Amino acid sequence: MQARRQIEQAVPAQLGIEQLLLQIAAYLQSQHEQNLVKLQVQSAAVEETNPLDAYPAIMTAAHISEYMHISRRRVYELFQTEPSAGGIPCLVIGGSKRVKKESFIRWLDGLERGKQGVRDRTVAK
Repeated sequence: MQARRQIEQAVPAQLGIEQLLLQIAAYLQSQHEQNLVKLQVQSAAVEETNPLDAYPAIMTAAHISEYMHISRRRVYELFQTEPSAGGIPCLVIGGSKRVKKESFIRWLDGLERGKQGVRDRTVAK
Protein backbone atom coordinates (compact mmCIF):
# COMPACT_ATOMS: atom_id res chain seq x y z
CA MET A 1 0.00 0.00 0.00
CA GLN A 2 2.83 2.37 0.86
CA ALA A 3 4.55 1.63 -2.46
CA ARG A 4 1.35 2.49 -4.35
CA ARG A 5 1.09 5.86 -2.61
CA GLN A 6 4.72 6.64 -3.41
CA ILE A 7 4.15 5.79 -7.06
CA GLU A 8 0.91 7.80 -7.22
CA GLN A 9 2.70 10.84 -5.77
CA ALA A 10 5.67 10.52 -8.10
CA VAL A 11 3.78 9.79 -11.33
CA PRO A 12 1.84 12.55 -13.08
CA ALA A 13 -1.66 11.61 -14.24
CA GLN A 14 -0.98 12.26 -17.94
CA LEU A 15 1.66 9.49 -18.31
CA GLY A 16 0.78 6.66 -20.60
CA ILE A 17 0.44 3.10 -19.35
CA GLU A 18 3.80 2.07 -20.83
CA GLN A 19 5.64 4.89 -19.09
CA LEU A 20 3.85 4.08 -15.86
CA LEU A 21 4.87 0.44 -16.10
CA LEU A 22 8.47 1.45 -16.78
CA GLN A 23 8.51 3.67 -13.70
CA ILE A 24 6.98 0.92 -11.58
CA ALA A 25 9.59 -1.54 -12.84
CA ALA A 26 12.39 0.92 -12.06
CA TYR A 27 10.99 1.48 -8.57
CA LEU A 28 10.74 -2.26 -7.90
CA GLN A 29 14.27 -2.81 -9.18
CA SER A 30 15.63 -0.13 -6.82
CA GLN A 31 13.78 -1.70 -3.88
CA HIS A 32 15.16 -5.12 -4.82
CA GLU A 33 18.71 -3.75 -4.97
CA GLN A 34 18.32 -2.07 -1.58
CA ASN A 35 17.10 -5.34 -0.07
CA LEU A 36 20.06 -7.22 -1.57
CA VAL A 37 22.50 -4.74 -0.04
CA LYS A 38 20.82 -5.11 3.36
CA LEU A 39 21.03 -8.91 3.14
CA GLN A 40 24.70 -8.78 2.17
CA VAL A 41 25.50 -6.51 5.11
CA GLN A 42 23.56 -8.74 7.51
CA SER A 43 25.18 -11.95 6.29
CA ALA A 44 28.66 -10.39 6.48
CA ALA A 45 27.99 -9.37 10.09
CA VAL A 46 26.83 -12.88 10.98
CA GLU A 47 29.90 -14.50 9.38
CA GLU A 48 32.33 -12.24 11.22
CA THR A 49 30.97 -12.75 14.72
CA ASN A 50 31.88 -15.72 16.85
CA PRO A 51 29.73 -16.12 19.97
CA LEU A 52 32.77 -17.17 22.00
CA ASP A 53 34.42 -13.80 21.32
CA ALA A 54 32.16 -12.29 23.96
CA TYR A 55 33.64 -14.51 26.69
CA PRO A 56 36.87 -13.87 28.63
CA ALA A 57 40.13 -15.77 28.04
CA ILE A 58 39.61 -17.66 31.32
CA MET A 59 36.05 -19.00 31.55
CA THR A 60 34.00 -20.05 34.58
CA ALA A 61 31.38 -22.76 34.88
CA ALA A 62 28.75 -20.03 34.54
CA HIS A 63 30.23 -18.91 31.21
CA ILE A 64 30.29 -22.46 29.87
CA SER A 65 26.79 -23.13 31.17
CA GLU A 66 25.48 -20.02 29.42
CA TYR A 67 27.26 -20.80 26.15
CA MET A 68 26.25 -24.47 26.02
CA HIS A 69 22.76 -24.01 27.47
CA ILE A 70 23.35 -26.66 30.10
CA SER A 71 23.20 -26.43 33.89
CA ARG A 72 26.20 -25.35 35.96
CA ARG A 73 25.87 -28.65 37.80
CA ARG A 74 26.43 -30.50 34.51
CA VAL A 75 29.46 -28.30 33.79
CA TYR A 76 30.94 -29.21 37.18
CA GLU A 77 30.28 -32.89 36.43
CA LEU A 78 32.24 -32.45 33.19
CA PHE A 79 35.04 -30.78 35.17
CA GLN A 80 35.19 -33.89 37.42
CA THR A 81 35.36 -36.23 34.41
CA GLU A 82 38.78 -36.99 32.96
CA PRO A 83 39.36 -35.18 29.64
CA SER A 84 40.18 -38.53 28.01
CA ALA A 85 36.64 -39.66 28.93
CA GLY A 86 35.00 -36.50 27.54
CA GLY A 87 35.42 -34.17 30.49
CA ILE A 88 36.27 -30.51 30.13
CA PRO A 89 39.95 -29.84 30.94
CA CYS A 90 40.07 -27.26 33.70
CA LEU A 91 42.46 -25.38 35.96
CA VAL A 92 42.00 -25.76 39.71
CA ILE A 93 42.81 -22.56 41.58
CA GLY A 94 42.16 -23.11 45.26
CA GLY A 95 38.54 -24.21 45.34
CA SER A 96 37.71 -22.62 42.00
CA LYS A 97 37.75 -24.22 38.59
CA ARG A 98 38.45 -22.27 35.44
CA VAL A 99 38.94 -23.15 31.78
CA LYS A 100 41.16 -21.46 29.22
CA LYS A 101 39.00 -20.44 26.29
CA GLU A 102 41.45 -22.13 23.88
CA SER A 103 41.13 -25.41 25.82
CA PHE A 104 37.36 -25.14 25.76
CA ILE A 105 37.40 -24.56 21.99
CA ARG A 106 39.65 -27.59 21.49
CA TRP A 107 37.29 -29.64 23.67
CA LEU A 108 34.32 -28.54 21.56
CA ASP A 109 36.22 -29.34 18.36
CA GLY A 110 36.94 -32.81 19.77
CA LEU A 111 33.22 -33.31 20.42
CA GLU A 112 32.43 -32.38 16.83
CA ARG A 113 34.98 -34.87 15.56
CA GLY A 114 33.53 -37.54 17.85
CA LYS A 115 36.79 -38.12 19.71
CA GLN A 116 35.44 -37.34 23.14
CA GLY A 117 32.72 -38.79 25.13
CA VAL A 118 29.67 -36.78 25.95
CA ARG A 119 27.49 -39.63 24.79
CA ASP A 120 23.90 -39.78 23.66
CA ARG A 121 21.97 -41.43 26.47
CA THR A 122 18.89 -42.38 24.48
CA VAL A 123 17.88 -46.00 24.76
CA ALA A 124 17.68 -47.97 21.53
CA LYS A 125 14.42 -49.91 21.12
